[in-house]
Amino acid sequence: MINHLKLLCLLLITCCIPGLATAQSWKPDRLYVPLFSENWYAPVPAGVIQIESNENNIPGLLASYEDRFLGLTYSPGFYRSSNNTMAALVNIAKKFEINEDMFWAPTVSLITELEKPTGQFANAQLNPVLPSFQIVYKNFFANGLVIPENGQPVGRISFGITFDLN
Repeated sequence: MINHLKLLCLLLITCCIPGLATAQSWKPDRLYVPLFSENWYAPVPAGVIQIESNENNIPGLLASYEDRFLGLTYSPGFYRSSNNTMAALVNIAKKFEINEDMFWAPTVSLITELEKPTGQFANAQLNPVLPSFQIVYKNFFANGLVIPENGQPVGRISFGITFDLN
């Protein structure tokens, strides 16, 4: 519980930095609506039961503040996690424009679950810091990551829609 409170405080502080440090508008530059994801796992050893991950990220919404403190983009928000719980997160990214319709961004996500996982997810835990890669084309985005879990690679790719508010 204490670790979750610390992470939540970090999320709130991170949400304040973009506006305070640059005196820019609190109005977000872009909204992200995650819709679904696909999780994959390394081969499971014999005798180990693999639980199915939640692939539906609805409801979810992230407000993006682009090119703020240190030239980074900060996106606080929430979504339904792979553990089927509501999770709060802040994505911190560095955008690189490909053309006027497309950009990519290496991203770090700070995440905490807002509720305790139940059922088949009761013993599951979210990794609180996730590095990922994001690509945006017009009003569509994809975000992918690969992380080690128990010495094996696991991954997720998420898809959704995005709206430029400028």
